[in-house]
Amino acid sequence: MKTHMRRMDPSFSEKALGYRSFSDFLKSRDDIAELEETGHERLVRLREPAA
Repeated sequence: MKTHMRRMDPSFSEKALGYRSFSDFLKSRDDIAELEETGHERLVRLREPAA
């Protein structure tokens, strides 16, 4: 997911936005993304836009 974001915007940095990690950034955006962590694996699901 982070790779895709960096492709869209090479200047993207979660640290510049005040987050310690990309996971922390995703957790703060739970209105648009769901993060499931199991050990070292992370699954990110984008939520459906509200109609």
